[in-house]
Amino acid sequence: MAICPHCKEQIEDGTKKCPHCGLWVTRLRRFCVVARTTVEFITFITAIVVLLLMYHQNSIMKDSLKVSEKSLIQIDSSLALNAKQIDLMSKQLNVEVKAEDVQRKKVIEEKRPRVAISSHQVTISGTEMLIRTEVLNRGESDANNVIILIFYKLRPELKEKNSDYYTFPKIPKNSSQIIKNSIVVKADVGDFYTLVDVRYDWSLFLVNNLEEYKGYWHHYDKEKKTYITHNLDDKMIKDTFNMSLRSR
Repeated sequence: MAICPHCKEQIEDGTKKCPHCGLWVTRLRRFCVVARTTVEFITFITAIVVLLLMYHQNSIMKDSLKVSEKSLIQIDSSLALNAKQIDLMSKQLNVEVKAEDVQRKKVIEEKRPRVAISSHQVTISGTEMLIRTEVLNRGESDANNVIILIFYKLRPELKEKNSDYYTFPKIPKNSSQIIKNSIVVKADVGDFYTLVDVRYDWSLFLVNNLEEYKGYWHHYDKEKKTYITHNLDDKMIKDTFNMSLRSR
């Protein structure tokens, strides 16, 4: 038994026209079946299209991510290369600066003034101590703003030390300067110590505070009745005069 789609009454199977309401049954059923099948087909096709679109979009996103990843790798490589180039340039610059500094020091050493203490003599006449000091500029340039300090100390244990101070605006190259000074002393002066400190500049290269110094111990030889002069090393100079001079 079948049911009429219009009046819902029971009818015989295969009945084309409902005996109750008089409407055709077969055509509507066929239409409904076809319509339902069509809707299901369209739904299926739509689902497939949506899935294909989603897959395509996903592929595009993956490709975009790969491209972005490659771009980042290239950027990292470029930054690393730039860092290496900068480091190499920095090292080359340091080498050039050091080479220029070495060359400048070489020129300074070759052309600079060299004021040295060529002689330092001490004699005693009665109660007068005569000190004669000669400094000589053996360098290739003039020495400027020359200051010569002569310290003397009668005994190393004494804290007091006396000094004389001399200035010269210039000592030309290959020329000397002689300093004579006298000190009134007691007849029994005995051994004593002197320190000659020479400081000067080199205006050509704006090199300041060049220095040369020497310390002496003057020992009186009673048999020869004269002074014998001995050089002091830096430690003895520091201990005797309690001074820190420039390292040589």
